[in-house]
Amino acid sequence: MLQNHCDIPVYGHDYSPINNEINLFRTAKKLGIKNIGIVFIDCDTYSSSNAVLDFIGPLISDGTIICLDDWKLNNLDIKGMGEYKAFNEFLERNKHLSAKEIKSYNRKSRSFFVRFD
Repeated sequence: MLQNHCDIPVYGHDYSPINNEINLFRTAKKLGIKNIGIVFIDCDTYSSSNAVLDFIGPLISDGTIICLDDWKLNNLDIKGMGEYKAFNEFLERNKHLSAKEIKSYNRKSRSFFVRFD
């Protein structure tokens, strides 16, 4: 297990979707996380992106920033796959949310300011 500067466990080396999902829930519960202000998602695949977005859905606050690192990886956005597909489906499932694209940190990523409608 890696540790970051906030002493929050990071489970970046366990790529099993089931274990990662369990780790997300355990960590959030242990730390008492009830809402989030910024999320950095670095998932190459649709399934991983979808799992993370479903997990953070209930934790999103009005004004949360979501950064999707692999939005344009291998032109997945053009192909309608990966983080692009997962994020658009997430917004479809969560009609009470809207997302406005904001300036991102590199040419392959996308960042969004999320609001409650």
